Amino acid sequence: MDTTALKARLHATDLITAITGLDGDAPVRLHLVTRTGTPAPDQGLPWNELIRIRATEHLPGHAARLRRISRWSSR
Repeated sequence: MDTTALKARLHATDLITAITGLDGDAPVRLHLVTRTGTPAPDQGLPWNELIRIRATEHLPGHAARLRRISRWSSR
């Protein structure tokens, strides 16, 4: 396994360990950065809402963008 994959696996393990004990309604503080690299105002959300947004909006948005890019680049 290369070092990047190993680091990703270790970070994922740390994340899973950290969130395992969280209640779904536990508040989390978000430190977001825009696509242009500008820091966005900090926000707070319940953990379950953050997961919902990531799963239903954030990740599908990235997938759609990658599909558009791949169609454009394959021409």
